[in-house]
Amino acid sequence: PGNDAAIETVCTLHEGSIADDDTWESVGPGTAYAPITIATEGSRVTLRPWDPTACKIADSIYNHFCCLPIWSGSWILVVDCSWQTLSHIADIVGPTGRVIGVMSTRHPQQLVPAQRRHFFKCYPAVYVTT
Repeated sequence: PGNDAAIETVCTLHEGSIADDDTWESVGPGTAYAPITIATEGSRVTLRPWDPTACKIADSIYNHFCCLPIWSGSWILVVDCSWQTLSHIADIVGPTGRVIGVMSTRHPQQLVPAQRRHFFKCYPAVYVTT
């Protein structure tokens, strides 16, 4: 209340919808936006907000600091990032691209095996190694 400043965010486009229990999504108390799914003529896409204050890659895109050579069909190596960042990069490269993530076994955001299976079912183009 009383703050009319526009809030902007970066979104990636995910083909299909996402489940409400996707743990790698940072949606919850204090989060400005939640994913928006749009369905028309048998197609479904989801706009997934990517908070530029929580991710350096999203911040770079938002502030036009760099032109990232990431597009549909790219093969991308990502070192020590969050599962959410992996999912957003997977949205960008699409089903014809690949995302290879290298994560420490001590990474603060570890998923339990059931969450990992669900993540890889949603993002089959992502491979993670430790």
